Amino acid sequence: MAKALDLVDITPQMRGWSCQVRIVKKFDEKLSTNTPGKRFMQILLEDKQGIRVQAVVFDNDIPRYNSTLHLDSCYTISNANVKPQRPNYSVPDERYKYTWILSGRTVVQPLRDSSAFINASNKVYNAFYDVYHCMKSGIEISLMGIVIDKLPKEVIPTSKGDKHIKEIVLVDEKLKPIALTLWGDFVDTEGSEIVNLLNVNEYPLISIENIGVTPFKGISLCTKPHSTVTINPISSRAQQLQKWAVENRPTLDALKICREYNNAVINLAIPVVAEISKISEVPPSIDPTKPVWIHGKINLQLEGDNLWYMACSNCLKTVYADSIQGFFACIVVRRMQLLLQDPERMSQSLILLQQLKPRFLGNAWKNFCS
Repeated sequence: MAKALDLVDITPQMRGWSCQVRIVKKFDEKLSTNTPGKRFMQILLEDKQGIRVQAVVFDNDIPRYNSTLHLDSCYTISNANVKPQRPNYSVPDERYKYTWILSGRTVVQPLRDSSAFINASNKVYNAFYDVYHCMKSGIEISLMGIVIDKLPKEVIPTSKGDKHIKEIVLVDEKLKPIALTLWGDFVDTEGSEIVNLLNVNEYPLISIENIGVTPFKGISLCTKPHSTVTINPISSRAQQLQKWAVENRPTLDALKICREYNNAVINLAIPVVAEISKISEVPPSIDPTKPVWIHGKINLQLEGDNLWYMACSNCLKTVYADSIQGFFACIVVRRMQLLLQDPERMSQSLILLQQLKPRFLGNAWKNFCS
């Protein structure tokens, strides 16, 4: 077999090459949308330099590779068909813009000595404070954090119809949480496993790689088709973070209640001096990925006697109540509880609601607000 090459050195024109790779993720088998009846399975590979490539297996070759290639195992692969990146399709690593096709002619051999891949499993992840600047530049990032909560929203409207999602909250030692939206296959696979762990009162550790940063909710994270989500990974950094989470469980419990993920853009953004503008310099139209920062005082000019705002405690959007019938409902999150709090007296009462759109104690809510 030819001498093993690094991933970046392998191009479509080369013949007789081999490469040592680790299996990072195996995706579920799918049907092609372009060729009816054609089946394919994607496999994410990584070389010892930490560079990644997406391999694709078709039709009758799927059972062979599904049983031969095992997650986190290392192999020497040769004679794969190397294809250039297709237009409008993303790659898992911008340093290597090719895709591998694994077929019956591809040679796969288990790698006995995988010590060279130890450093790859201890890769360096972005800090949470990198998120803001990555949003401005549009680059993908990788994070490791503790999942402390799942948000209630599970369906979101898109241009292609309603899509199922899972929203979770991540945090690290800096205690600056941020929301992550899981899309596609991640919803029913890793997403379901994460929710199951949360339901038994565990805060799982996850590593997420090649994810996007969006201005949604000020700033948040989202998976992409080539992202990877690993639950309770094994590395020195993972052990350190898990130990911290166990020792600081009461703090994480309190942070979960505060819902600080809604303030991620304030907690994680560190604008440079050049980004701070005067009010007169603010453009009439603002790009959400390039927020405008203003340093000044807020002076509220209040009108009327009712100095209150009724909102959902999860999504912070206005909750509408019929003034005559007394119906109460959040159009975004279907809540089963209502929290009333008097900010001056610091007193609160919790009222349990038995139905999704209940008749809320007649006009009692209006009396409380007045």
